[in-house]
Amino acid sequence: MLHAPTLKDRQFRRRVADFLAVEQEQAAGRPLRLGLIGIGVLLMLYFDGSPWVALIAPIYFFSDLTYVRHVAKVHRAARVTNQMLIGLLAHHGVTILAFGAFAVVNAFWPTDSAAWSAGLLVFGQALNCIGHDTRSQDAARIGVIIVGLGGQLTVAGIGYSKGMTSSELIFLHASSLLVTVYFGAMVLNTARTRARLSARTEELAHAQKGEAVGRLTSGIAHDFNNLLTVMRGNIDLLGEVPDSERAPLLREIGAATERGGRLVGRLLDASRRAPSDTRLLDLAPFLEEFGNFARRVLPANVTLVIEANGPLWIHTDPSQCEAAMLNLVVNARDAMSVHGGTIALTAESISSPSAPSDTAPWILLVVTDDGPGMAPSVLARATEPFVTTKAPGEGSGLGLAMVMDFANRSGGTFEIESKLGHGTVARLRLPTA
Repeated sequence: MLHAPTLKDRQFRRRVADFLAVEQEQAAGRPLRLGLIGIGVLLMLYFDGSPWVALIAPIYFFSDLTYVRHVAKVHRAARVTNQMLIGLLAHHGVTILAFGAFAVVNAFWPTDSAAWSAGLLVFGQALNCIGHDTRSQDAARIGVIIVGLGGQLTVAGIGYSKGMTSSELIFLHASSLLVTVYFGAMVLNTARTRARLSARTEELAHAQKGEAVGRLTSGIAHDFNNLLTVMRGNIDLLGEVPDSERAPLLREIGAATERGGRLVGRLLDASRRAPSDTRLLDLAPFLEEFGNFARRVLPANVTLVIEANGPLWIHTDPSQCEAAMLNLVVNARDAMSVHGGTIALTAESISSPSAPSDTAPWILLVVTDDGPGMAPSVLARATEPFVTTKAPGEGSGLGLAMVMDFANRSGGTFEIESKLGHGTVARLRLPTA
């Protein structure tokens, strides 16, 4: 039985992902960081630093390198448990403790160079915590604790090695504590902010995916509605025509059914990111066949005139091209008044729309109607998804948006020209094969 992940499960996965991201952020700079630390160890030994750094250095490098393998192991694990995360956090803590030990042993060493080294090392550890560990709240907490502890031990060591009085030590410890409190508040607040932003980004990605699926589903439903209109028209005609004329109607019903299956295939292809069924297509015979199919959508008082002088070859998905043409024709039909009118569909070869002097031809498809036209405010938003002037339940507002999407994916252009009282002209330009 499948179980949906609970909020606690999602939060745990986010903790693991955020912590692993800390290592991923530092992976590119690790060779440089380890090289600089190696050089620093040699300089500390040369300039009278604590000789204990020679013992701590191999411990640190060993812990760091095994930590990398530990992270990779957890990252490859099919399922990360809470014990695995705790072990990884502990290993991370040991690694930065080993680095902090460089500062502490130098702080207790009586030379000035050792004292300066101790202060710089604590400062460097704090910068690393701000730069990388705030990616994860767990890493940030560990970093704040160890940097704060290292700062107090460093102050104690410097005070001891320099022979400071009790009042001076109290002042240094208090100052270090105040700095640590401010530093900790800043780092933890940054980590919480990054966690919230990461969660919001994930939520936004899910919302956008849901919106995309919703729009795609609505678009498929819009095309299905057009196909059902064709099928209903042919079924209504079956009872009115002689038996000898029923075969073409039945073939068109079957063809509409196949188109419906292709629409479902388009939905599945989009979810699987499969390529569309693009092939070489001659628009002249294609539009002639489309006209026979599209006229079943039109009422008796609306005439469809098609003019296409071939050959007009393009690379396209025939089902998507047909859906675009059908959307344009249905849109023009819906714009007609009750008195009907004429819809003209023409196709011709033209020069490039962006460079008329270009010798490479393009295909221009034009759908013209003598309907009432559109006002400028309506025309400006005509191709936006879900924008429609039809009554609720009569239109999804996706027809022209889908034509625009088809044009963009085909490498072409789509534009609409319309004026109130002068009808509408839709121009679809597509590159030739």
